[in-house]
Amino acid sequence: MKYIFTVLFLVLAMPVMADNCDVVKKLSAAIMNARQNGVEKDLILDMMKEQVKPELHRSVFILIEHAYSQPLQSENHKDIAIKVYSEQVHAACVKS
Repeated sequence: MKYIFTVLFLVLAMPVMADNCDVVKKLSAAIMNARQNGVEKDLILDMMKEQVKPELHRSVFILIEHAYSQPLQSENHKDIAIKVYSEQVHAACVKS
């Protein structure tokens, strides 16, 4: 669990730029990893507010809300859920 917080903190601290879909993919994977491992959404939102530039709050908030609307998976399917989610977000980013 401590690893998840460390990864999420590092990813949230990265400057996210609209044209950097790889960073968005990593961010979405970290958020879904937190979701699938039972990290409270409020904790992730608080971290986002502290670590992400204010002009990016809305975009990151949408990623968090969307990830937390997804169902929790069994232990055997967590990695698949994380991969599928981050790839879907990446694909949407590339298309935009």
